[in-house]
Amino acid sequence: MKTYKVHFTSDVWESINIEANSKKEAEDLFHKGEWGDEAPEEHGKENLRLDVVEEVDPTTDRPIEKDK
Repeated sequence: MKTYKVHFTSDVWESINIEANSKKEAEDLFHKGEWGDEAPEEHGKENLRLDVVEEVDPTTDRPIEKDK
């Protein structure tokens, strides 16, 4: 079986916990990208659009070049 890397774009709904003294401070920290090391939690995706599908080497994750 071959391995393919599928590139796509989508609208993603995520959330993150931010420690702050107020809602305003939490919003400011979010917009500055200062929310610590915690990764956002993904809740869902919509408007999926397929961009590129390419065969990759499963050991290196690099595209396999085909003769044109």
